[in-house]
Amino acid sequence: MLTLLFSLDTYSMNALIQYCQNYYLGCVKPYIDSQSWMDMKMNIMIACLQLSGKEYPPEEQMYEAVKRWIDHQYNLIVLKYTNTSKDDTDAEEDGTNSEEDNTNAEKDNTNSDKGNTTDPEPEVNDALFNELDEFKAKLKAVMELIRFPIMPAEYIASNVLNDEYIMSISGVKENVRIVYEQ
Repeated sequence: MLTLLFSLDTYSMNALIQYCQNYYLGCVKPYIDSQSWMDMKMNIMIACLQLSGKEYPPEEQMYEAVKRWIDHQYNLIVLKYTNTSKDDTDAEEDGTNSEEDNTNAEKDNTNSDKGNTTDPEPEVNDALFNELDEFKAKLKAVMELIRFPIMPAEYIASNVLNDEYIMSISGVKENVRIVYEQ
């Protein structure tokens, strides 16, 4: 749907864009609870949050949906860097490690006792942390579209201020402060 909106915008089809936006807004409430929402790319998420209308869910509900999306995307990044492969896991569970695998494991254990192992973790950790930092920096564009000023101050105090990760995203503290200054 939102890909269609981008295409229509390219060709300046404003009436059709408005129709699609109205349709989307009518469907957004069930959509934010779906797996499609969780798998959404960041540019599409930004486009979703830029829309508004009378059918738009309450801002607290949108914040919760965005927070779930952030958690999901964060976990996907972390999963990319875990060293568990299905084949290794299956072999260990079945007890079907080949003799060569067992020999290699013994060599690894011998080398680790001597402290002669080459540990790839520092490079993986650096790449993981770099990607997580990039993701967090890009989240500023998403979080700027959350309308904190229209959320009840009690909600912000109990849900937003207590979330260290959300509060550490650039610009969130400033946007939340607006609520308390009013």
